[in-house]
Amino acid sequence: MSPARTPPSPAVNGHERHIKSLDGLRGVSALLVLFHHVLLTQPDFGRFEWNSAHTRAHGLFEWLMFDTPFRILWAGQDRAILFFVLSGFVLSLPWLHGRPRTYGRFLLNRFCRLYPPYLIVMIIAAIGVMLIGGQHIPGASVWFNQLGWSRPLSWRAVPSAVFLLNNGSSNWLDESVWSLIWEARVVVIFPFLIWVITRWKNPGIAVILLGLASLHPLIMLLLPHHIAAALRDTGTAMLYPEYFILGVAVALNQNTVRSWLSRGWGIAGLGTLTLGLTMFWIQWPEQNARADGIAAMLILASALGSPVLDHALRAKFLLFLGRLSYSLYLIHVPIILAIIILFHGKVPLLACLAAPMLCIGVAELFRRHVEAPSASLALGFAKPAAPAGAALYPATREVVPE
Repeated sequence: MSPARTPPSPAVNGHERHIKSLDGLRGVSALLVLFHHVLLTQPDFGRFEWNSAHTRAHGLFEWLMFDTPFRILWAGQDRAILFFVLSGFVLSLPWLHGRPRTYGRFLLNRFCRLYPPYLIVMIIAAIGVMLIGGQHIPGASVWFNQLGWSRPLSWRAVPSAVFLLNNGSSNWLDESVWSLIWEARVVVIFPFLIWVITRWKNPGIAVILLGLASLHPLIMLLLPHHIAAALRDTGTAMLYPEYFILGVAVALNQNTVRSWLSRGWGIAGLGTLTLGLTMFWIQWPEQNARADGIAAMLILASALGSPVLDHALRAKFLLFLGRLSYSLYLIHVPIILAIIILFHGKVPLLACLAAPMLCIGVAELFRRHVEAPSASLALGFAKPAAPAGAALYPATREVVPE
């Protein structure tokens, strides 16, 4: 079987600046995060999320969602990891195309793009708690009572939300923003990491990943016990930059990825997708979080390299969801928490079916009137610095940073 020719830019013309299949992949991920939180309105799903080993399925649907590969359709944590890997891919492109930004412009771009919509949603959530929330609801999902609007608002939430601390004073206002908080933290060091990669390429990626993976064990080994105990969360903290670097690895090697995964009429790409989804489904006894990062990287690679998947991800509805994914990500949890309160913790099936459509509709309004103006402001800081030499590969396809 002879290798298929690598499509140079499927369905992309010379003036297009988006890789549309990645917009579609972002849309799929956003939709699955939405399904995840809608299902968490149901007590059994909430119990499974908190303690899967001791939660028994009731009925065929729960068995399919708990005990079969269909579980990946609502595994919200996995989709969040895919967003991190996608962000690493997108954010690296100006540097890899030889058009790096200054550090200040890069941070201002990310601040203007992400922070105003985030802050407005947190204000909306706080108002929601003051008007209708603030109480534990007997019989409601453990998700609502542990991470939802089940407690009164305090003024301590203000510095926590404003300064992206996401501590116990504010993380329950919109629990989905935990991933945004980590993205904001990684963004601060991202230009330094990509500087290493633009100079040493794949060896630089290997050194960064090895360094990030080794930092926590070294802290535990070398520092005095009382200091090491205070830094016990560094192992988790180092995972998030790793996810971004996995996305950078795909971006740096995307021409090779397309060449390999388009072989055999795209069968290699579909096989890579299957492997990534399987890795997401399996609960690995060790290093599960890193396995999920590799799974996300494989799925991203398959979206670039498989002509079949590339075509599927260009469906209009998925591109629409990709366009409003950030607004949907921000606004859907407050809406779902309000629905739980409206039904006193017992959300009926009809409301569960209607919730995604309601969230998508509100997210589109939020995108037009809040996110889009913020993104326009961010574009003013998106211009690169003076050319820094030849690109690492031809800039035939570029994603405008989201």
